[in-house]
Amino acid sequence: MKIIIYKEINLGLCYLYHKKSNSFHKEKLLSAFEDSISLDIAMTDKMEEHNFYIFELNKVDKILSTTIKKMFVSIPNPLIYFLIPKEYNLSLFQLAFMINAKSIITSNQDIDKVIAKIKNDYQIHIDDYKGVSLGKHIINHLSYMVYEDSKLDFVSEQLYREFDCSGMSQIQEQICSKLDMKELLSDEHPIKKIVANNIKDDTTYFIKSIKNNSKNIISFEAQVDYEPRCNEHHYVSTRVSFVELLKDKLLEKMISDKLFSILTIKVDSVSKLLTKADEENFRKEFLYEVELILDIKLMLAEYDTNMYIVLFEDLSMDELKEKAKNFHLQIANFLNRQELKYLISLYAINIDEVELNPILSIIDDISNDEIDYMLSDDKNVSYINNYQDSMDEKEMIHYLLESIFINKSKLNLLNIHNGMCINTSSKILKMKDDLIFVKIEHLQGIVMNLEKKTIFQSPIFTKSIRASLKYINIEEGYAVLHKCKILDYNPNERQHGRVNSVKLVPVALSLLGTTIKGEMVDVSATSMAIKIRKTKILDNILNKDISLTFYLENNKVKSGSTKLEERAIVIHQSCDNNGYSKLICIFCDNIENEKVLIEYIFNRQKSIILDMKNMVR
Repeated sequence: MKIIIYKEINLGLCYLYHKKSNSFHKEKLLSAFEDSISLDIAMTDKMEEHNFYIFELNKVDKILSTTIKKMFVSIPNPLIYFLIPKEYNLSLFQLAFMINAKSIITSNQDIDKVIAKIKNDYQIHIDDYKGVSLGKHIINHLSYMVYEDSKLDFVSEQLYREFDCSGMSQIQEQICSKLDMKELLSDEHPIKKIVANNIKDDTTYFIKSIKNNSKNIISFEAQVDYEPRCNEHHYVSTRVSFVELLKDKLLEKMISDKLFSILTIKVDSVSKLLTKADEENFRKEFLYEVELILDIKLMLAEYDTNMYIVLFEDLSMDELKEKAKNFHLQIANFLNRQELKYLISLYAINIDEVELNPILSIIDDISNDEIDYMLSDDKNVSYINNYQDSMDEKEMIHYLLESIFINKSKLNLLNIHNGMCINTSSKILKMKDDLIFVKIEHLQGIVMNLEKKTIFQSPIFTKSIRASLKYINIEEGYAVLHKCKILDYNPNERQHGRVNSVKLVPVALSLLGTTIKGEMVDVSATSMAIKIRKTKILDNILNKDISLTFYLENNKVKSGSTKLEERAIVIHQSCDNNGYSKLICIFCDNIENEKVLIEYIFNRQKSIILDMKNMVR
């Protein structure tokens, strides 16, 4: 799950022009907002995040439109205005529409009124963004159901997860049948009720019904009995206590220079036979070790089942990450003494520029295994992985796959067939020695059988795991895999779709007046992979400008193919044992060839999809 963290920023207005600026409104606009800056688009490689943007453009062509569109790809929900000159063409309005501009500013408008409107728009923009973010958080992370006209109409994802239900009929059977729904739908007084869920059979919930016209929103708040634990482990606080302290510290941060940061500690058992006594004994010793290791802290709290959270003061993100790594090393000694196997995962969270709701949203995602490790390593959230310090690759793979199996965590299978990604959900059926038995879908099984391998991907993996196929039964929907290896790259990390060719496509690579010949492995609208015999000229080819010449199939021309010449930069190189190198080359902007490339890729993808449909018939 990708996390978008809303934060207040104070960079004011970003005024953008192309090569020259003639508007007499410019100076007044820049002086009306604090920390405003003015940038020439022609001299700007990357756009930073600002409160809002104003464009002054006299004319627009296709290249400039593409450049501007790319500038805003990584900026969520930008607020944009366009200054339109007295003489303009339709392309200006088309660009404004394409990048979802808020408003057009004409040369004869009262600039003071424009400035007042922008300030008002910005406040509404922020309020709407917060409201949407909060709404998404409520939908995804609170347990509730909605009745309309005394009939169950909606169930939140969190309620489905908490009670391990897959549909409304199961919710009605497992929850509603045990409640006096007539009383709930007619009375807004909360009730306290023990209802079995998928975590504990004796969980007590406060259940409240709020009436809104014809709808009743019925919320479920789990009440965990912490008293015996708090008496025994007086240094372990409750989730409620943690949230209250966090609120106070966030308010304190607004009027001081103090730093606050969070470390989450999630404990997963990967042992098959566990008794309650085993779990409780481990928990006692584990919490005592945590208390000893993390001595300087504001609070250690139990946030969820087997999920602990630590709040620190005056620790920078780098210091927290270093502390987390040291904790991993020290807790490893404790884990090695345990007869039962446990998997400890840590996240460091920087809350210096983040508000309360996004912080709680991040923590909930970690608790529910819904955070994507690949996307989490930014300045606000960082996954701390130190398993390699105490395990070799084989041990680590077994540990991770066993964790998936025991905890029924998410697992995907990935195969890339002729450049097309085949990615389906799966689960581990059983593990025996070095063999992994997995459930497969029909198409995935066909492609796996062709390639004799697949790739495991999961939110709990920091890297993908490749596995070789030992046996497959497509009709019964399972496969047996072995010989697993951790990959140093993400196989489907390219942003653009790529395809290979049915026929061999020769490629001539030119560098410093020398031309060598290779062949295309696959191609996308922005890049190409080339297989080429290793020579000395390739020794220092990384990040170098090169020229590529090749022909692509094109049924629209008499010759049946089109010649393309592309300037490119080599960004990756790998070598095999047969004397060949594989180069990944990124094309420099070439609008003329882009259309030919996209059309070729589109036609090739259609052909591959038809082949796949024939496979599954």
